[in-house]
Amino acid sequence: MDFLLSLEKRNYIFKIITAIITVLSVMRILKIDSPLKVGVLIGLLFLFTVNNYCRRNFLKKNRNICFSLSYGLSVLVLGCLNYEILFTGIYIFNIILLIEIIIFNGKLNKRLIVFYFVAYMVSFTALVDFSTLKSAYSDFIEIFLNLFMPCLVLFLFRSVMGEKLKYEKLNEELEEANMTLKTYADKIEELTKAKERNRIAQELHDSMGHSLMALNMSLEYAENVITTKPEKAMEVIHKTRDMTKDCVNDLRRVVSLLKDTTHTEQLRQAINELFHNFKESSSVRFRLNVDDSIEGEPPDIKSCIYKIIREAITNGIKHGRATLFTINILGKADAISLRVENNGAVNENIIKSDGIAGMEERVKLLGGGIQFTSAREGGFAVEAVIPRLEKEGLL
Repeated sequence: MDFLLSLEKRNYIFKIITAIITVLSVMRILKIDSPLKVGVLIGLLFLFTVNNYCRRNFLKKNRNICFSLSYGLSVLVLGCLNYEILFTGIYIFNIILLIEIIIFNGKLNKRLIVFYFVAYMVSFTALVDFSTLKSAYSDFIEIFLNLFMPCLVLFLFRSVMGEKLKYEKLNEELEEANMTLKTYADKIEELTKAKERNRIAQELHDSMGHSLMALNMSLEYAENVITTKPEKAMEVIHKTRDMTKDCVNDLRRVVSLLKDTTHTEQLRQAINELFHNFKESSSVRFRLNVDDSIEGEPPDIKSCIYKIIREAITNGIKHGRATLFTINILGKADAISLRVENNGAVNENIIKSDGIAGMEERVKLLGGGIQFTSAREGGFAVEAVIPRLEKEGLL
């Protein structure tokens, strides 16, 4: 039934049907005895055909005044033909006009439908037997049903086609929505991959940076004391080998994308192990003050604290040549306060490296803040405040 919705195919079908019925109608008219009547009827049939052709090809909207006038003219001419010729072909012309106004021209034009209905009923009065009231009533009912039944079928067909068009439109919208969702999904996948790459890069920096720094310091120390304290140098070298193994393990952990809460189940222990990696050089000292309540915090908070401390120590040794670090981790009612200060050189122009940017991002994700200032007794300090999660108590 898709051809009914195509303008070109519809007009093509109409042309074929019109041509056939017109020829049959002319043949029927030629059987009439009166030459004048034959000429008038053929003229009306010609006018009807030309008018229909012009309307269907050049007038597309049934709300247009020209369309309405053209359609009304076709109805009047067909009414005259109905009155004069009792022929099946003329009745088919009536059905075609109904199809045109009900099926093919969008929104229903109620005025044209009423006009058609009245003209149809009036034109067929020639078939009514007015000899008795009963016969007249019966004839009018028959004429009415001949109009009503096609109208009913056409309106039902219009309703079905309307629902079909709605479903097709919904399907098109769904397909467009699916394509849009697919596009968004592809973009999200790309963003996720980029985020994972950044995460791996940050993790490599955080995990390997301090270890490589500690390795470098240990090797420098071993090089300095290998002639005066060979036993101590060998001890440092053995320790360096162990640290190298730890670096390999850290690298494997990053590659395998394990959870980002590594080694912080016990925060104090993890921090002390971090200190131990640097103490072999004997040139760096640490002071640690940790509130015991911090151990009860979620792993992501402890992981954030641990990584800030690790990055602050690495930067302090690398850029400030610090030899003393003081770490205070205090638990307040609504927040955790972290301060890492050192006795290294002070640089007023802080360049935000990947490490500093990583610290800021971690604290920001937890809803906190971080700042970089000068220490009280010289040196450099990192201060962070992380909000504590509200814990529901049992009633």
